[in-house]
Order: sequence, then C-alpha cells, then structure tokens
Amino acid sequence: MSKIIVNTGTLSAGGAERVLSILSKPLADAFDEVHYVMWLDAKYPDIFYDIDPRVKIVRLSKESGATNILQQMIWFRRYIKREHPDVVLSFMVMVCFTVTIALLLTGINQVVAERNDPNFFRPKWLRRLINWSYLSSDVKGIIMQTEKNKIFFSNGRLLRKTTVIYNPIDIDDTYVGAAVKHKKEDVIVSVGRLTNQKQQWVLIEAFALFHKTHPSYKLVIYGEGEKRKDLEEQVVLLKMKESVILPGRSKQVIRDILPAKMFVTTSLYEGMSNALIEAMCVGLPCISTSVSGATDLINDGKNGFLVDEGDVKKVFEKMLFIADHSEEANTLGCNASQAYHLLSSEVISGEWVNYLKSMI
Repeated sequence: MSKIIVNTGTLSAGGAERVLSILSKPLADAFDEVHYVMWLDAKYPDIFYDIDPRVKIVRLSKESGATNILQQMIWFRRYIKREHPDVVLSFMVMVCFTVTIALLLTGINQVVAERNDPNFFRPKWLRRLINWSYLSSDVKGIIMQTEKNKIFFSNGRLLRKTTVIYNPIDIDDTYVGAAVKHKKEDVIVSVGRLTNQKQQWVLIEAFALFHKTHPSYKLVIYGEGEKRKDLEEQVVLLKMKESVILPGRSKQVIRDILPAKMFVTTSLYEGMSNALIEAMCVGLPCISTSVSGATDLINDGKNGFLVDEGDVKKVFEKMLFIADHSEEANTLGCNASQAYHLLSSEVISGEWVNYLKSMI
C-alpha cells in the first residue's frame, strides 16, 4: 500500500490551492492512499476548488484538538508515525518549515515545495533557519517553480536537492487560444489576491492614465484580500468608481476573462502566477512585471510584455499599444497560447508523480 501525505495551509482560493486541486486526481491514481492536511483554519467554504473524493481531508486543528502550534506539531508527529506514509509533501514555506521541524529524526521521506520567490522572504534570520531545516537528511527534495527561484539556494547541498516543476494549468482544450477569436469588449482584466505582493495600486494608477484617452474601457480585478479597502479608496480618489470594478473571486474566471482585450499583472514578486498562465493559455495579450515565473514564460514583445516592478508609465504605454494595435495584439495572444503545451495538467502532473515516486 503506497501512501502520501500532503501538507498545506488551507484549501481555499489561491495559487498553491489551485495546484493541489489539479494534482489531487493524479496523486489518487498513483498512490493507494492520499491525505491532504490543512494546518490553518479558513473561512467557510474552506475548500474552494474541487478535490478528488478519494483524497482524505484532515483539518489539523479540529483533528488534534490542539490550541497552539507546538501541540499541533506534537500531534502531527504522532499522526505521521501512525500513518507511516511513503513520502510527505509540504506546500508553502512556513508549512514546509513547520513540518520539517516536527518530523526531525523520524526518517520519513520529505519533499518541500515553495510557492513564492524566496528572495522576498522576511525576516532574513528566519529564512536562514528554514534553509537549515532543509538540510535535514529526511528532506529528499525541494521543488521550486522557476529557474530564477532555484538559484536562490547557493548552498551546494541545497541546490543539489532542488528541482523545478512549473505550475500546471487545467482547462478544457476548447479554451486554449479561445480569447483570440472571442467577441471583444473594452475591458482590461487582472486576477490575484488583493495584497501588497500583487500591487494592484500600480495597475489602477496606470489604468487612470490610460482611461483619459480610452474612456470606454473598464478595468476588472478579480480576487479578494486585505487591501480591498485601500484599493476602493484609491479608485474613489481617482474618480474611477464607474470604470474600475472589484467583483471578488470567481469560480469561472477563465470564461470571465475571455472577452477582455488584455490581461495585466503588476506583482512585486511571484512564484509562478497561475493567473498569468491561464491568461496566456486562453490567448490574451499579457503585460506582467518582470517577476519570477513571468520571465520564464514571456519572451518580451513576442508573446507578451514585461515591465519593471512599480513602473506605472511603462504599464500605461503597453496598455496603449495593445489597445491601439489589434493585429499585433492578436499575434501576442496566439503566441501566448502556445504555453499550454508546456504547462498542461497532464504534462505537469506526470512530472510531479514521477518525481514523488522517485523519492520513495
């Protein structure tokens, strides 16, 4: 009986959660038993995406009855010894760190998967402690999403443990390149959590400049987060309340973005943006800051545009180009959709399963 236990913060809306949703079926096909352990409590519904019904969901705080992290780690260590999985996979850096510490000297095969750019992790002393925990002989592998993130580990032992697996996209084949042929509306879209990391304020500032010459356009930003109030206040100050829309999360975001004329993301940093991957694969012309993941996917000027972080003027200029050059925009979208052949769920899930099997 083969068994894998996968740790995550939550299974609510988010990039890592989306990947775990996509992986749930391939993992359930490949292993006799699969557990997903959620370390954090999330608001209802705490499972946003579809998870294969064969996967056992373990809500750690509820199952353990523990009230603090130390008690939870002790419970988890006992749980792992009882279940004795072939491999333990952990997503998100602080979950990875907590699990590696909880399982020190157990001899259980572990793989850690970081889902963001480690160069931006603060505080630095904690980052050094996390790296030290990865040196444990039980940590057999480190998964990073991009080559740029991989080389963060200058330590030879850590670098030798590190492998790059891109994020998968799970969409129906009929959606690949569909945005190129879809009836268009004067809409610019973005998708992402409303947080400091995503820097939607840059996008809104750029759109305010763009809107002066293209007043028929609307900006729609899908997502939810702690910066909603700040962004809403910014929209009011710019007198853009009728033109900037923050509808929250969407479970059908692929269909929602098809009529748009472009996709824009202005993140300060990323692991590998699922939203950018989806926008490219459906064939939207994309503008992204030159963050990890985007630099792996976008050949500037060929299948999208790259801009510097925080550069409002450059985002504005690229918006103008796409809006005013429909033929070139179509070419960008067609070229972008080719990313699907590299990132399809079948291809990436196969890489994950083969890698995890090799750890046993």
